[in-house]
Amino acid sequence: MTGPPPSITVKEKEPENTLVPLADFEKEGGASGITGLTGHDREGKIRKEWIRSMRGKTESTLRGQPPGNGVSRKCRRILNESSTENISTSMPSTFTLHSNDLGGVVRQPQRHFSVGGGNRSPQLSWTNPPEGTKSFAVTIHDPDAPTGSGFWHWLAVNLPSSVRELPSGAGDPALGLMPEQAVQIRNDAGFAGYSGSFPPAGHGWHLYLVTVYALDTDFLPVAEDTPAAQVGFQLWQHTLQKASIVFYDRVQAE
Repeated sequence: MTGPPPSITVKEKEPENTLVPLADFEKEGGASGITGLTGHDREGKIRKEWIRSMRGKTESTLRGQPPGNGVSRKCRRILNESSTENISTSMPSTFTLHSNDLGGVVRQPQRHFSVGGGNRSPQLSWTNPPEGTKSFAVTIHDPDAPTGSGFWHWLAVNLPSSVRELPSGAGDPALGLMPEQAVQIRNDAGFAGYSGSFPPAGHGWHLYLVTVYALDTDFLPVAEDTPAAQVGFQLWQHTLQKASIVFYDRVQAE
């Protein structure tokens, strides 16, 4: 038999739990607040994706995709790491991160001054840290920033084990809302403290991963000017558990 082999068409399987575009997402109430996202699935049903906190050196994530199109593969990978197994809406003894300011699309106070925001760090609180926790750290990272390594918006370490909450605005060192021994690291915008979200115009939706780390050490030997990557490595070395929530932002092209 001569001639080319018959062509084969492979149809890519559509990912499960895909949220519909932002307009429908917002029409149904948008963010559900501290525990996840509420939106339509493709059958028009309302669905809530709960945050999962996993034991060991893993992170809590939301399953599914953020609202709208143009979601990066890296973003999808982060969001789809967790399975549906053992997800509980009550999670009575799971290390969990909460926020009164975050959930779904970013609110204006948490955005950067350059996009009309208030550059105010979000309120964060956490419950049920693992046994043996000696201190906490908090970070906010944008893995979709076009830098090759993402963009660190906030790194705060050496929070005492007794701390369970950071008030809104704690990321501004001038307000003095951090515990005395805490250290805020220089972010990728070039200063110590919180830098609000400001994705490049026209670059699509960016995911911002907000994480609290329960650490097995009282003190990380870092300073304000320690490179963020070095801080991240030390966090990896000392993390007992970590829990995360996410929010999203985009700036329309002019």
